[in-house]
Amino acid sequence: MPDDTDEGRQLEARLRSPLFTDLYDLTMAQAYEAERMCGEAVFELTFRKMPEPRNYIVAAGIGDVLDFLTNFRFSASDLEFLGRRGGFSREFLTRLESLQFTGDVYAMPEGSIVFQNEPLVQIVAPIVEAQLVETFVLNQIHFQSLAAAKASRIVESAQGRTVVDFGSRRSHGTDAALKVAK
Repeated sequence: MPDDTDEGRQLEARLRSPLFTDLYDLTMAQAYEAERMCGEAVFELTFRKMPEPRNYIVAAGIGDVLDFLTNFRFSASDLEFLGRRGGFSREFLTRLESLQFTGDVYAMPEGSIVFQNEPLVQIVAPIVEAQLVETFVLNQIHFQSLAAAKASRIVESAQGRTVVDFGSRRSHGTDAALKVAK
């Protein structure tokens, strides 16, 4: 976790930014707003297919998702960036100023064994909110669950022997390294 300095807080803000999404998601959210579409959406995250002989995943990343959703806000600098980028109406950017996640999350407990086509997480939220958080949710749950499942298989293969993690040497960045170590 980043330290409590100004630099550490800036890094943490970047890691948790609602801009960690696809341009598609932002464009779709603007289209929903323009069409006054505000109904509830439901999406579930599942692993549709697992390679042989792997038949399970270990649910992980739920805490990071809940933290992200609890703190989901567009900062002034996020909105300034989107405004400079172009393609977004002033009305949409104004709407994003006050947007918070108000939906519900149903999830497997961290560390649960999950099988093919079994939902790990279900998000129920107004369609704009669900659209804007989808990429982050998929990214965090997918990566961390794969890492946890790999760790589970390694521990199982070790048959009681000590297992040591040197994954930080190969992880893509400090955030990934900490999540793999967890």
